[in-house]
Amino acid sequence: MSRTGSLPDFLLSASPVELQYGIPDDALLRKSADFAVDADNFLSYAGPAAGGASGGYTVDDNGAAATVALQSALGGRLRMTTANNANVDDCVIRRGVNQYLYQAAKRLGFRCRFLLEDVDLTQLFMGFGTSGADPLDSLPSDGIFVSKVATATDLTYQVRQDGVSTSGTLGVTLADGINYVLEIVVGVDGTIRFLLDEVQYATVASTDTNIPNAAADLMDWMIGIETGAAATKYIEIDSVRVVQEI
Repeated sequence: MSRTGSLPDFLLSASPVELQYGIPDDALLRKSADFAVDADNFLSYAGPAAGGASGGYTVDDNGAAATVALQSALGGRLRMTTANNANVDDCVIRRGVNQYLYQAAKRLGFRCRFLLEDVDLTQLFMGFGTSGADPLDSLPSDGIFVSKVATATDLTYQVRQDGVSTSGTLGVTLADGINYVLEIVVGVDGTIRFLLDEVQYATVASTDTNIPNAAADLMDWMIGIETGAAATKYIEIDSVRVVQEI
């Protein structure tokens, strides 16, 4: 459900980083000529239940068929579940095809509240990336995102252009079944900031040579997981909010 009008309160953080880093809250509270806002709280979902495209969403399920379904009993969550072929079966959801672009003078933000069923048996990709290959099997040529291998409990941030990344770990330890809020924010100074639960763990300066800043480096937002065991694994997404200064 894409919105350009009022957003529910629970999509706004208690002390939002958007104010601190230059994306004003009023852009998120009402239609704005200066910002494009794409947000979904998954009280409803019109996208594919498995591989395919509908309702503005594209789902890729490499390997055996994945499932994507609302968990309405939990108050509006989207559950993405892989099949059970270890290190093969995945589920990727994407939106905003070729819509988002890093520009040092333009603000950009991605925010997702999520939980992983089984952290150290689930590979993860989350953030912005160029369209094309499955981001779990082959990282996008260009992107601004976090990822992790199946056995990791920490997140790796990556700023990537033409297949070359500036990267590092956030230094966090994720746990099974816990809600986290990931934020990737490009502020007014062009600095890229990576936050988890409103704590900043990493920054990449606007002068970094691996920032995908060419006019052709248009990106989607995408979230994907791959099972690292001979068992199905899922991620639950409570909400997603993406903001691009026009």
